[in-house]
Amino acid sequence: MVVRRKKTTIHLSAKETSLVLEVKKMIEGILKVKPEDQMLLKHQTEMDDEKTLSYYNLNSQTARAHTPATLGLCLRDPGRFIMNYL
Repeated sequence: MVVRRKKTTIHLSAKETSLVLEVKKMIEGILKVKPEDQMLLKHQTEMDDEKTLSYYNLNSQTARAHTPATLGLCLRDPGRFIMNYL
């Protein structure tokens, strides 16, 4: 899958049984931003940390290496999220 924010693109590999929170922890390892300060979006809808990727229809059929699924990333600016993820 691909996670995008402004001009930053992150390529990640995760199983469809992974929780959204686990993906945020992967992003934390790269961007050094805590998961609670991140918001992942699929089609401009916020993804719930406790849901799996398959809940959002992100699986081996919909997210392939040559056509990865794209998620938006918003980061918290003190007190609020900035919604300029792409």
